Amino acid sequence: MNIPSYLDELRLELTDHPNMEEILHEYKAAMEAKQHELMLAGIPEQSAEKQVLLEFGNPKEVALSYHQNSSSIDFLKGMISINYFSFSIGALLTFFYTTGFTAVTTGLWEQLIQWKWAILLAYCCLQVWMYFKHGYSYGFKGRGKNRQYLFIALLPNYLLMSAVLFSETIHTWFSPLLNPSFLVACIFATIAFYPMNQLAVRIGVVHSI
Repeated sequence: MNIPSYLDELRLELTDHPNMEEILHEYKAAMEAKQHELMLAGIPEQSAEKQVLLEFGNPKEVALSYHQNSSSIDFLKGMISINYFSFSIGALLTFFYTTGFTAVTTGLWEQLIQWKWAILLAYCCLQVWMYFKHGYSYGFKGRGKNRQYLFIALLPNYLLMSAVLFSETIHTWFSPLLNPSFLVACIFATIAFYPMNQLAVRIGVVHSI
């Protein structure tokens, strides 16, 4: 068996899988890259190809893991839930603060202002860690729905930043929090989240091989 025949067999086993083409593309790229890496290390082409086939395992078992494993999607949904929950808490806190609901809310808002840089950094690190963990835990089979779910997860980030920038009312609500430097940092983070998290997934996948 060589790499093309391996991929042909994997295609047959993945016939009913909705992400078959993407999985095959990822495996083809990864196998060829691994073979090239081994050849650069001085291993003959055929020997390198055999080693790659051994490392990637039986195509039937690979396909079976894709058909049976729904944990990756569950993990992504969990990440979406965490992000939406965080935004819901923030929205409630902002609402209660702007309406002067309780002294406790005002105190919490003042703490938020004091720790805003640490919170932003912690949030960015949490995002990167979750997507790295996703890539590391589920490898190639976890990447099929990643882009779609990542966009859904980050939708509140984009909507909130758009509202802050283009709605005077929303901007006024957050004005105690958003001095110029912090606003620039938030804009940069919002723009960077999608490519940054995609990169975190890729690094996780590479480390999982």
